Amino acid sequence: MPSGYSVKVTGLKEIQARFGRSPQIVDKHSRQAMNKSVDLTKRNVSAQAPAHSGHLKGAIDGKVRGFGANIEGIVGPNSAISKEVYPFVQEFGRKPGGM
Repeated sequence: MPSGYSVKVTGLKEIQARFGRSPQIVDKHSRQAMNKSVDLTKRNVSAQAPAHSGHLKGAIDGKVRGFGANIEGIVGPNSAISKEVYPFVQEFGRKPGGM
């Protein structure tokens, strides 16, 4: 038995097209927010890094990777010093008496 209601949707194709673009829209906005967060974190980490030679302070880098809601920001020593012991000793310390 019909309920007596009818629904007419106008602009359905346009709405569907916008939903189809939502992954790119989410990626754009989440990437912008993550880039701001990474930049702020880089500045704070660099400001707090030991400045004996300035080597570590100038080597803090950040990057954003992933897509859409599955992105991550990474902040740490850049590739120029990431293989060195120095940044890790500064972060985690060392055993007494040597490296």
